[in-house]
Amino acid sequence: RKAGSPWRVVNAGLSGDTTAGGLSRLDWLLKQRVDVLVLALGANDGLRGQDPEAMRANLARIIERAKGRGITVILAGMQMPSNYGPDYTRRFKEVFPHLAEYYNLPFIPFLLDGVAMQPDLNQADGIHPIAAAQVVLLDNVLPVLQTLLPQLPGRPPPPLRALGGRRRQPVGCVCGIHRAAHVQYLASRHFDGPAHCRPL
Repeated sequence: RKAGSPWRVVNAGLSGDTTAGGLSRLDWLLKQRVDVLVLALGANDGLRGQDPEAMRANLARIIERAKGRGITVILAGMQMPSNYGPDYTRRFKEVFPHLAEYYNLPFIPFLLDGVAMQPDLNQADGIHPIAAAQVVLLDNVLPVLQTLLPQLPGRPPPPLRALGGRRRQPVGCVCGIHRAAHVQYLASRHFDGPAHCRPL
């Protein structure tokens, strides 16, 4: 709001969510007006040792459904710790750039760049970032959004609507990004975000 941006953000992530879970919730989420979908799912698939090919298929379906509704998709890449073995970590990591190239998507190579494997920026489990890490994560996401949003065509605003009684907040909210690697965002010019979101 201070920067004069008309965009608002909704955190649509669920703790522990997988690509299959995101896919199952997508149609419900897209009943609302969505202009940009920041797709940051897959970390929990990897932590559970699920087949990267199944993850790829789920992500592809999410991307195709969103693009089919005229929504711009930003894909955030994920990586697995080395203790998952070189073959698995390689196959997992390759899913994201391949999808970004195939669907011609704006791409964040690694959402947790600068945070992963940093003990002072993660919880005791060494996997989930703490609140202090959100500044680093914002630096990973914001350049892509700043490049993309001005390029989107203007659209007339829909009627204002309340979502669960939550207060309206401007885009730039980073709530949830620090909470887990699987956070997913829906950005729109007219969305209601959680009360603890902060502006750019």
